[in-house]
Amino acid sequence: MTTILYKHRFEIPKWENRTSFHLNLLLDPLFRLPAYTGDLLVEKGVPTPAKIPTNEVHQEILFDFDKAELKPTDIEKLEDFFKNGFNGKTIESVEIVGYADDIGSDAYNLVLSEKRAKAIGVLLKNKGIRVDKIYIEGKGENNDGRPKWQNRKVDVVVKLAK
Repeated sequence: MTTILYKHRFEIPKWENRTSFHLNLLLDPLFRLPAYTGDLLVEKGVPTPAKIPTNEVHQEILFDFDKAELKPTDIEKLEDFFKNGFNGKTIESVEIVGYADDIGSDAYNLVLSEKRAKAIGVLLKNKGIRVDKIYIEGKGENNDGRPKWQNRKVDVVVKLAK
């Protein structure tokens, strides 16, 4: 059985809560679309959309087996990332999501992934990022077909003000 991880943010319009709000997610493999290539759309006569500049910057930090402590090299990596990575733009929010490999129980891996995310959150708080801008989550096991050492990680997503 193949596990497919689906993550996407949706912009929800202003809603008066008088009627139900519907959001259709097609998760059945029957509805998979081919990978996007600009040439494919041009051949069918559909104009290629302009690239929309993103206001998100991503950083991945890997951890050792069964560890939630940051290595000195990772601390330096994060400090450089936050010091030099935003071209003077204001940080709107920081999303920190921790993961573990699939060795061990689900409960243990959930706690470990949370500890990893919290370690980075505490570092960022100590470096001056406001607590109300930091979102921390532990997802537990990540078994996406990558080697186990690549699943022992924390993803840091920084949203910048426009």
